[in-house]
Amino acid sequence: MGNAKSKSLLPNNKKELNRWETQHELVRLLAHGNFHAPMDEALSDRGIMVLEVGCGTGNWVLEMSKDYPLFFFLTFTRVEWIEAIDELVRVTKPGGWIEIVEFDPILERPGPTCDRFLKSFQTICEARDIHFEVGFNLPQLLGKLDNVHSDKMAATVGWNGRVGQLAAQNSHLIAMGLAEKLAPELGVSMEEYTQLAAKFIKECSEHKAWGKIPYAYGMKPLSSGVEHT
Repeated sequence: MGNAKSKSLLPNNKKELNRWETQHELVRLLAHGNFHAPMDEALSDRGIMVLEVGCGTGNWVLEMSKDYPLFFFLTFTRVEWIEAIDELVRVTKPGGWIEIVEFDPILERPGPTCDRFLKSFQTICEARDIHFEVGFNLPQLLGKLDNVHSDKMAATVGWNGRVGQLAAQNSHLIAMGLAEKLAPELGVSMEEYTQLAAKFIKECSEHKAWGKIPYAYGMKPLSSGVEHT
């Protein structure tokens, strides 16, 4: 779905859809499932509605509806953070849960090529008013909720089995999706950029790089002054 106002740096094409598939599998593997919030009993035993917001290709909805066939899942596109959270709180039933998962693009133990990529990526993000710290502000964003829990998953990149393989594949697809924007920032040709992207992933394996995937969830108060429809 096109959005002329979108700040997304990644393209809206088949390759990006394939990358979302990879990213979904990575998160599901790290989370040992499709969610962290304590909702399994409610999903298994009672009729509830689930609102899916900006989860990519729809795989999450398909898997959840297969695992919990009694329930109805709605999808919604990504919007600005504060507005989105306020709206999620508004439409969530008192006692319902909201869970958010984000990716921190800054890797730990990056090699020199990886570090070069990340600094250039940060530059073009800041120029578009895209902020990296959102993932670690999730507890504050969910401040209107009760029982807020936050943590992070750790994803090895290019090493340590299937997780590392998926994270490396996802990182490489992101790098290639950003080629038209990052190559000029790096001052290289597209051919040189392709070689640098491959070197970036190779260094992740050699340096045992890993990334953080913050998440948070909380429950809408049972007695809430927030409008619900």
